[in-house]
Amino acid sequence: IDVHNHIVGPQSKYPMAATRTYTPPEASVAQLRALRLQLGTARNVIVQPSFYGFDNSQLVDALTELGTSARGIAVVAQDVSDAELKRLASKGVTGVRLNLATAGVKDPKVAIDAINSFAPRFVPMGWHIQINTGLLVVAAIASTVANLKVPVVFDHMANLEAEKGVNQPGFGAFVDLVKSRNVYVKLSAPYNLSKRADWADVVPFAKALIAAGSDRMLWGTNWPHPGNARGPITDRKS
Repeated sequence: IDVHNHIVGPQSKYPMAATRTYTPPEASVAQLRALRLQLGTARNVIVQPSFYGFDNSQLVDALTELGTSARGIAVVAQDVSDAELKRLASKGVTGVRLNLATAGVKDPKVAIDAINSFAPRFVPMGWHIQINTGLLVVAAIASTVANLKVPVVFDHMANLEAEKGVNQPGFGAFVDLVKSRNVYVKLSAPYNLSKRADWADVVPFAKALIAAGSDRMLWGTNWPHPGNARGPITDRKS
């Protein structure tokens, strides 16, 4: 299973939010199917990207086209109705994403408020919460996450900065959180974490996370790689 993909466009049918921080090229379901053949994967998790905001139309249509071979992660407002959550679930959505990093949100309280708002509603649905944020926020919300009754998935290895090494602030707390057994980590988008051409300095982090809980590690391509430009965490996309 490739657990992190985005379907993009066409823009004429699925307009992007005016407040988006970047505009990626189009990436179709047909192209994703071609990638499946190339990689030998049979299933995908389609993640709602930031540039569509709370409009999950493109996600739902992609899931309809892919059928039972894909599941989706939506982005919704905290006051989303129960009816809308049920509708999304019927289309193959199994969780909600908090995309804090792309929005430049670094206040842990924002994450905690959203987590505490969603978690009780997700328990009976069997959904999870997916979070795209940095290590310092992860460390600040660790106690909240560890005790939730729903699983939490962290995108892109919590956007660690490889050049700072495994002793950088927040990484130890991240590893401990994996050991709490309520957290999953996407080993994805190494090009967003490293300034090296070969991304080799990401390897020690991956090994540490795997050692903390190999069955909590998830693999995803981040296709079509909408944030492949290296830079500060607040500049990273997807």
